[in-house]
Parts: sequence; structure tokens; C-alpha cells
Amino acid sequence: MIRALFYKKKTGKLSFLKTSFWTFSIVSLAGVGYSGYSQYRLEQSKIELSQNHFVKYKVKWRKFVDEKHYLLEIEPLKPQKVNVWNQNGYRKLWSVEIKQPQIHVVRNYTPLPLTHVEDTSDEISLKVLDDDKIDNGKLMFYIKSYDNGEVARWLSKLPIGHEIEVRGPYIEYEFPEAPSDEVVLDRGFLNSSEETSLGNKSKYKSFDINFFSAGTGIVTPLQLMLTQDPFKGKIQIIHACKNYQKELAPLLPLLKKLENHDRLKMHYFENFRKELTNCRVLDKIAETPYPFHDLTTLNNGSTSLKPIFSLVVGPDGFIESVCGPKYELHQGPITGYLGQKGWNNNTVFKLS
Repeated sequence: MIRALFYKKKTGKLSFLKTSFWTFSIVSLAGVGYSGYSQYRLEQSKIELSQNHFVKYKVKWRKFVDEKHYLLEIEPLKPQKVNVWNQNGYRKLWSVEIKQPQIHVVRNYTPLPLTHVEDTSDEISLKVLDDDKIDNGKLMFYIKSYDNGEVARWLSKLPIGHEIEVRGPYIEYEFPEAPSDEVVLDRGFLNSSEETSLGNKSKYKSFDINFFSAGTGIVTPLQLMLTQDPFKGKIQIIHACKNYQKELAPLLPLLKKLENHDRLKMHYFENFRKELTNCRVLDKIAETPYPFHDLTTLNNGSTSLKPIFSLVVGPDGFIESVCGPKYELHQGPITGYLGQKGWNNNTVFKLS
């Protein structure tokens, strides 16, 4: 049978035409097979979250906190293998892009390592993801639906189960790396209903930072505090919003626990513009930056908060008031309140 495919019937000699035909056919089939396999591998590679392509997620859960603010949980159609929380940890502030396909617009949102807990009451109950567990790659967002915010309004109306496209992570800011033998701080108290002890402390003397945040910008410092390898130092948050008890209701239990365990210090301003006119409270908590110390110095157990750096996140007007406007990708000079207090481009960073 095989001989008949390649040899002449009358002479029994090898046929050049037959050999060429079958060789071409076999090579073509192999090429088609390889092309199909390559396409399969390419599609498989698009399962993992990446900056190079969009990955399909679906709306898993959404709950409005008030008329404008809502929590949104999304889940990838295919479970993720890479643990982005462990991969980025305390060192990196990161966000992802969500695409609105109807108007071809993408917007960046900062996720939190949280999942919702089913409850029969109307209250929203949140749980921090357990260490080394990514829960299939779910992401939680705290979003405000602005009148001119096309993507946020679109997300607020999508039905449960609706598919969306996500790309990232995108690193917004990266902190210095601690020594390799530094401990991972405990987060167990965040999911506990009981008042537990602080647990472990960092081995080395860490640096503290300020966060000036407004509205949903609270998620940026929270990401550092809740991630699977939390920020080593303390964070002082100066937060501006209209009604923090209402707007931040689901997040307040976590913020309170972090405060009780000396991980952060919260200052709420419901009329931040008025505070900027007299600065009676601000001047007491936003002092001039402390000097940076060597990260290899052993922890001496000091509990005083000494911020060496300030990050500012929120609407453009808020950023401009606190430290001067940001010009697209350029930081611009440090002016505003922090500029008057002696902070500069070495000690302030404006986030998107």
C-alpha cells in the first residue's frame, strides 16, 4: 500500500511526482497541525492576567454602599495560576485596566485582596483572602460612579455573570525592597471576630509613610496593608470625603483593626477644603519629612510614627491642593499644602 504511493505502477521505480506530492501533503498537514497547536498555546497563554492581552472575567457580585459608591467583585472565566498578591506584596502599588468595549475606553482600577461573605442581612461583610490562596483570581474593587465616568457607570449596571475584559497588572509605584530574611507580617487578626494580639513584628526597622487620599483613593493604601505580604512600616492616612461613616462603611471594620494593631493611623476630613484654609489639624499631623534610615537596621521596637515620604491619590483638584498638579506622566513641582510645609519631589509622589 505504502509502496504504491511513492513508486510507479508499471516500472516499479520511485516516482518523483508522487514523492513530491505526498511530501508536500505531509509537510502541509504538519504545518496546519503546528499552526493549530501554536494557536491553542497562544489562547492558553491568554488565561493569565497580563499587560500584553485582555483576559475575560465575569461580574461575580456587586453591592452599592450608597447612591454613588459600590463594591464590585469579578472572577476570571479560567482560574488564575499566578498569585499576583504574593508576587507584588508590600513593594508595589498596582492596578488593572478594565475595557468598556462599546466606546473603546479603558480605565485603571486598584483591586483589593477581599471577597464578600454571604449574609442574610443587608450589611456588607468582607473577608481578606487567606495567605497563598488566590480564590481563582477574583478581584474586588471599591468604585464611585461619576456622572462623567463612562466606565464606572457602565460597570455599575452590568448584570451578574456579564463578561468583561481585564488587562494588567500595571505598577503605579514601587518601594525599596526589605532584606531577604525580613518576616512576613501576620494578617490573621483581620478575619478574626476576637481581639487578638499583634503577633509578629518586622525584624528590621521599617520606614513610615503618609497617604493623602480622597474618595475611593482609600483603596491604594489599603492594598498595601491587606496584601499577602503587607507593608512593613506604618501608614498615616489623611483621608478626605463627604461622609466617611457612610461611604466607607464596609471598609471601616478593617481600617479599625489595622489601627488597633498599630499598622496605620487614620485622619478623616469631611470638609478638607475648609481644613486647608486654617490647617489647625493638618499642621499637627503632616510635619516635615523625617530622614530615611538604613533598611538593614534591626527593629528597636519604637512605636512612634515618623513618615519619610508622602503619596497623594484622588481627584485632580485634590492632588493640586495637596501638592500641586500632575501633568499626565510628569510629576511637576511640589506646591500646594505640602510644598508650603517643605516637602519636595524627593519626598512626595503623585499617583494617578
